[in-house]
This record gives sequence, C-alpha cells and structure tokens, in this order.
Amino acid sequence: MKNIKIIMPNIIVCIVLSLIAIILPIVPQNTISFIYSLCCFILFNIIGCFINNRLIENNLKKDLNNIPTFYLYIIFDILLTLLLFVSKIISISINLVVILTMILFTAFFVMAYLLINAKKYINNHDEEVYKKTCNSKKWITSIEYLLTKEERYNKELNNLYDILKYMDVTSNKATNEIDNEINELINVIEKKVELETINSIEKLLNKRKIILKNEKR
Repeated sequence: MKNIKIIMPNIIVCIVLSLIAIILPIVPQNTISFIYSLCCFILFNIIGCFINNRLIENNLKKDLNNIPTFYLYIIFDILLTLLLFVSKIISISINLVVILTMILFTAFFVMAYLLINAKKYINNHDEEVYKKTCNSKKWITSIEYLLTKEERYNKELNNLYDILKYMDVTSNKATNEIDNEINELINVIEKKVELETINSIEKLLNKRKIILKNEKR
C-alpha cells in the first residue's frame, strides 16, 4: 500500500485491542463466541484499511467529502470492539453474536456504499459546475487584472467588467463557439489593450447573452 504510513495507526489499534482482548485475565464464558467476535473484529479492520486506503488515494486532503466515511468506519469499529470485549466477559450465545456481527457488517457496507456514491455524485456535480463556469471566471479575473494596470481604457474596461459580473456565467454547447472567440480576444487583450478588442469582446458577450436567453425560452 502506498499510504501505509497513514493507515498504520489503524493497524496498530487493531493489533493492540486484539492482544488486550486475548491476554485479558478473564476466562471467556463462551470461547466460540469470543473467537468468532475476534475474527470479525480483525476482518472488519482489514476491510477498513482497504477502504481508508482507497479514500486516501483519492486525495482526501482535497476532498472533505471522504470524512463522513471515516467517521462511519470509526463508529462501527467501536461497536465491534465493544462486542469483542463483551463476548469475553459475558456468556453470549454464538447465534446471537453471528446475528449481531451480520447486522453490523451489513449496516456498515450499505451506509458506506451510500456515502461513497453520494461523494461521487457531489464531486461530479462540482466538476460539471466548474466546467460550465470556468470561462467566465477566467474572463472576470483577466479584466480585474487589466483594471489595476491600464488607465487609458479604464472606463471601457469597467463597462466590460460590469457586463461580465452580471451576466449568466454558465457555458454549454450553444455557447462553445462564441466562448472560444472570447477566450482568444481575452488572450489578445492581456498582451495589448486596444479599444477595438474591448468593443469586439463586448459585442460577443451581448451576442452570448442573447443565445442563453433564447435557450431558456
């Protein structure tokens, strides 16, 4: 595993708790139930290591949507830890232990599946929104920068900035061609500010506004 250092605490906690449960100076009231609980506890932590490793590989630091899945794992790990020690101290039938572990495993997998898929949906939605708005954000940033260094056409640039600021920021197939034209002119104006280029961008933005308005009808 590439992220062995990150999931190492998970492995250490599993080993330590397992050893404590084994060497605890109490004779298990039901040895089979205790051994079964111990095996389920270790298996759950192995599965947890795999899931956590996959989430970390998906850039956890940049993706806070992974955090609920970690919390879910911790909660169910605590429940299985309690079951492990209870099965050592109290006499519990093997049938009850099997039922409880099956319920916990099933609940964890169902909830983890829902959380991971919800995360994917949110990420895909965010990516889609970014793609639709990245052009307009780039244009606004470029004009803001030009306003700080260009005095000659400050008024015209301000008018252009106002249009950009209050226009529909989304892009789609209908605006692809005109967006490409605006991108080219923005690149030109970044190198050299000219009134003709400013006017051309303004005309294209107004044309773009009409396209989006007609689409919504």
